[in-house]
Amino acid sequence: MNPEDYGYKEIEYVPVAWDEITAVCKSFVEMHKDDLKDITSVIGISRGGVVPASLIARLIGKPLKIVTVGEDFITSVNERHVIVDDIYESGKTLDRIMDMVSEPRKHIYACMYCLESKCLEFMGKTDFVFIGRKKQDGQWLVFPWEVEDENNS
Repeated sequence: MNPEDYGYKEIEYVPVAWDEITAVCKSFVEMHKDDLKDITSVIGISRGGVVPASLIARLIGKPLKIVTVGEDFITSVNERHVIVDDIYESGKTLDRIMDMVSEPRKHIYACMYCLESKCLEFMGKTDFVFIGRKKQDGQWLVFPWEVEDENNS
């Protein structure tokens, strides 16, 4: 996705440092340490959620699964997952993921950043939510793992 896809007229590019991503992931683990005891795995939503999900999986000692929205993916009724994405903006990704998992309200959903105007919407979709940081309309976050591609810049 590009900033123009979200209808941003003026764009503020905001670089996100590795230290901040690490701090947000550690904060998530600390805040949810009791809830994480019965987690089966950590699921990273491709592409943006993969890096923070792998950090969280390593911190809690659970396996990492990578899921692309739209692919066949089924969870067992007995499983409970941490589902990680980089940004919550439109809500479409989370809606599609919730349609893909069994008992969607029992999983923990973590987004590293949430569009401030959408945070209440995100929190209302499920019982277990974590928002690392808030972002403003018109901000385009540039994560440290994003490599500028001359074919997609």
